[in-house]
Amino acid sequence: MNIDLSGLRDIHLPEEPALLPLAWGWWAVLLIGVLLLFGLYALLIAVGKNRRRFVLQRLEAIKNLSGAEFLKEITFLTKQVAIALYGREKVAPLYGQAWADFLNRHGSVHFSKDFVELLEKNMYAVKKGLTPHQKEEVFRLYKTWINENLKRKD
Repeated sequence: MNIDLSGLRDIHLPEEPALLPLAWGWWAVLLIGVLLLFGLYALLIAVGKNRRRFVLQRLEAIKNLSGAEFLKEITFLTKQVAIALYGREKVAPLYGQAWADFLNRHGSVHFSKDFVELLEKNMYAVKKGLTPHQKEEVFRLYKTWINENLKRKD
């Protein structure tokens, strides 16, 4: 049984398919992926704006408090923002001058030693309180720091 194969033509492989143009299904997958990424980005921006709006509303509510309650609340809010942005391990143990140094490193406003002394003297004082000028200055410093850091992290 001898079979003569000499009359057969050579076998030619077909051309490899080209990368482009893609089939319509791949275009749909790419479009859905881009839309999902855009939606995620928009969601992250909206969450950041809502967080900043919430914090600024809290600040305005704190502004109406007086005395030691004002200092406790505004320091607490600032520490909450710092923990959310920089981590609990770094921020939670800070107080006094170490807290002021941290705030100075992470913002353009300057919290002086006089500021720290003012906070320490008045934080838990029952009778003493801040003068309206001191209260306004504390509020301005903390508000500026919070605004800068929330914008930086968005």
